[in-house]
Amino acid sequence: MSTKDKHKSSLKEIEGISKPPSSPKESIKKIKRHRGSLPSTKVFIENIRKGDITFLSRAITLVESTNPNHQKKASKI
Repeated sequence: MSTKDKHKSSLKEIEGISKPPSSPKESIKKIKRHRGSLPSTKVFIENIRKGDITFLSRAITLVESTNPNHQKKASKI
């Protein structure tokens, strides 16, 4: 067995994908444009009482958020 065969790796490196043409800042702006505003406290409460798990999850996210506006809304809910 030659030295070359002895140290041959079984791993093969594959070329990765290229970066997308948009920058993270552009992506963030695009997401914010498509994102709707937060529903009112009343809408949150009504839907949570109806058993809507999505609204409950969103309310929990507001509780966990460090955004002061989210914390105020979470406190009201």
